[in-house]
Amino acid sequence: MAKGYMYVAPATQPKETYAEKFSNIGKQMQAAQMASQQAAMENMRAARKQMNSQLSQLMAPLKNTENWARADIDQLNDIIDQSRQIMRTNPQAFPDLLMSVYNYASQGKSHARVRSGLNNEEEQYIMYQSGEREWPVDGYAAITSADDYRSRVDSYDNMGVPTGDIFTDNSTGLDYEVFEYITPGKNVTVKDMFVSNNQGAQFNIQEDPNTGVVTMIASKDGVPVNEAIIAGPLAFHPGRGSANYFTPQAINVERTTPDDFVKQINTTILNLRQNVKADAMTESEAKEAIASSVARNFNNPKLGQGMRAEAMSMWEDKYGDKYEYDESLFIIDENGNSPAARRDIKSPLELYTDAVVARSGVAKTPDRSRGSGGGALNDWPQDREGNGGYKGWTSGLNDDIAPGSLRAQLYDEDVKNIPTDAPRADLFIGNENLEFQGNNYGKIIAYPNQNIILLPKRGDEWMGTPSDLNLGDNESLRYQHIGDSMYWKKDPSSRYIKIYIRDINNQDDPTATTTEFDELSSKFAYRYRRDPSVNKETLLNEILRLAQ
Repeated sequence: MAKGYMYVAPATQPKETYAEKFSNIGKQMQAAQMASQQAAMENMRAARKQMNSQLSQLMAPLKNTENWARADIDQLNDIIDQSRQIMRTNPQAFPDLLMSVYNYASQGKSHARVRSGLNNEEEQYIMYQSGEREWPVDGYAAITSADDYRSRVDSYDNMGVPTGDIFTDNSTGLDYEVFEYITPGKNVTVKDMFVSNNQGAQFNIQEDPNTGVVTMIASKDGVPVNEAIIAGPLAFHPGRGSANYFTPQAINVERTTPDDFVKQINTTILNLRQNVKADAMTESEAKEAIASSVARNFNNPKLGQGMRAEAMSMWEDKYGDKYEYDESLFIIDENGNSPAARRDIKSPLELYTDAVVARSGVAKTPDRSRGSGGGALNDWPQDREGNGGYKGWTSGLNDDIAPGSLRAQLYDEDVKNIPTDAPRADLFIGNENLEFQGNNYGKIIAYPNQNIILLPKRGDEWMGTPSDLNLGDNESLRYQHIGDSMYWKKDPSSRYIKIYIRDINNQDDPTATTTEFDELSSKFAYRYRRDPSVNKETLLNEILRLAQ
């Protein structure tokens, strides 16, 4: 440094004052806060958008519920409402909840098929009712009515009766109401129908903890003989989408026996029995309801043809050897009497009605002193003319072995060779509880001249179940492949159990009966064991008497 000079550093100004510094920090913090708030708002908007998208996905199935059952719509709405509540506290549950919604929606859609599309089952019922469509089997007609249609719609819409129980799906937390399932096309529960079809059995219940489905098992002597799914969440209704919801029953318009008619109104009879048992109506009222149903169908110009023909045969069998039928017998005079009443002669309609009522078993407490057809152990009726003697094929045989029938191959030659005018004995068993070889039967059909007895099976035992492989949709094609699992899950069979009466192999005693018939006779005697007039010989004697 030169001598005599002093260095002075240049003056510098501070970049910012303390006040400015703190002011800038505040601005930076405010900006950061605003950015954070903006990000939070964006996140909220994104979350809300995602939530709205998820809610839209949950609600989407409700946009197309045409022809759905009311119960399915209610159930789907409930699942959606529950899902929305669960997602508020557990958004991660959405995928599983959405899957539950769509799984149930697919069930509702499958059920709606019977009322959807061209020529669906409901439309076919309406066409039968209006006369636009004829029953495909000659000699038969569909049984339809406004009441029957309403009953079928109700069974379709309701599907079940709430039990008050709840099944919780632990994987999603969704609660499902438990219902006693209603039989497709009938206003009666599957449980009541199952119990009615398995008279004399012991019942126990099993519930699947994974699904809430309840199964009823019928056992005899500790051995399970039948089972049915009777209750559970609606999703598991075994009849879902069944054509039976709107497929009417058919009646033989050429010849309809009282037994045939009882089967046609089986649901009505079952409901009447329950009403009598519950004191909702008297036994007399139930019988009057059955008589009204008989009269209504009997007088139908078309449906009543077979009933009138059968009733006339019954009248001829009962009175033909003494009187010639004449309408004038039943003309009521000014005193309220008729020639028939004075001679204690019943009309064909009265005979037919008595036979149907006797077979209905609507008595709350069967008369154990004489038998009433209501299911008592001794209810073999004293007025055994009611069982009647008939001729020829039953309506079931006529369907199965008539020329051109696909089911004829299921019968052996002995049955196919029964003459169409062969004397026949039909013995009705009250409550269908004649036990034989592990099954219950409600009727014995006997052709003594042909040495044959037929015991009718239940429909699910002989109809067969087509394969799920969707092969052989054509019935004729399926019947060409009996025994092939590609076409049949369960093969069809004869609708009867056949046993022989006489043992033709016993050369020493031509009157000897077969072991099977002896067993049936013993079971018959046991069934009516409280009736002192019934023994092991009764069955054969009644068959021979009625088939004269």
